[in-house]
Amino acid sequence: MGGVEQLCRETTAWQEDVNQTQRGVDWQMKIDDARTKLKSLYPKIKK
Repeated sequence: MGGVEQLCRETTAWQEDVNQTQRGVDWQMKIDDARTKLKSLYPKIKK
C-alpha cells in the first residue's frame, strides 16, 4: 500500500500531464444562441 508521499507523487504527475496537454474547448453553440439562452447572465447596456 502506498502512503501520502506516493499519493503526492501520483497527483503531481497527473497535474503536470494535464497542464502539458492543453485541451481546447469545444463550444456547442454560437455566440448569438448563447446570448439568447443565457440572457440573464449578460449585463443590460443602456444607451
